[in-house]
Amino acid sequence: IEDWGCFLESVTESGTEPPLASLPIDRVAGPRILKAHRRIVKRYAKLPDTQPADRLHRLRIDAKKLRYLLQFFSSVYPHDATAALTTELKKIQNILGAFNDTVAQQRLLVEVGGHPMAAIGSRAEPVSTIDWLEGLLAQRQKDLRNAFSKQFESFVAVDIQNAGFNT
Repeated sequence: IEDWGCFLESVTESGTEPPLASLPIDRVAGPRILKAHRRIVKRYAKLPDTQPADRLHRLRIDAKKLRYLLQFFSSVYPHDATAALTTELKKIQNILGAFNDTVAQQRLLVEVGGHPMAAIGSRAEPVSTIDWLEGLLAQRQKDLRNAFSKQFESFVAVDIQNAGFNT
């Protein structure tokens, strides 16, 4: 808090106005919202059908950043526009979060499957259980990828051009 106070005092003492400080907030926030939206659309357009986990995770982070922008500046723009986009982003984040969970679970299975399991009993039973779980996770990932594709279409369908972000 002290650092923040010092920063604010130094800005006023220097007599120079920070960049964009004199602009209305909608003229600053709007372009940032549009840029974040374009980044998400562009990133998804570049993803192959297999949608690698690390790129989906990056997309989830981008969606979170856009959602935070929308929520923070929601009072500046029409409620319908920010609410519709926020709702779609929450759904995307939930799907991508579940997908990320399956990736973490797969890593754990690989880790567990790579260790000697003699203490549990015969090796055949744990390995077949791990194989079965891996199959379930692979199917869950496929289902989540399909759900994501459908949800992304819904997100893109929200009319952002007429939402007032480009003032």
